[in-house]
Amino acid sequence: KLEKCLNLRGWQKWPAGEIMALKRIAPLLSNIPGINKWSAEDKKKLIEVIRAKGCPTERKYAILSTKHARYQEALEELAKI
Repeated sequence: KLEKCLNLRGWQKWPAGEIMALKRIAPLLSNIPGINKWSAEDKKKLIEVIRAKGCPTERKYAILSTKHARYQEALEELAKI
């Protein structure tokens, strides 16, 4: 479902850390209401966030995720539930 929604072509060839990050964050992302309606640009940036989560340090993830307004809003909405 998420693979198709975000157009995650070739994720199986990502570095191991990025694959692990995707697998760990996928359940959370799958519960974001309306994620399939996000713009192509927001989805592209979300993929960058996911891949950054798999980096050896989380610095890049922290920077990219805080810059992704739609992602931050979605996380805040999920936290309210």
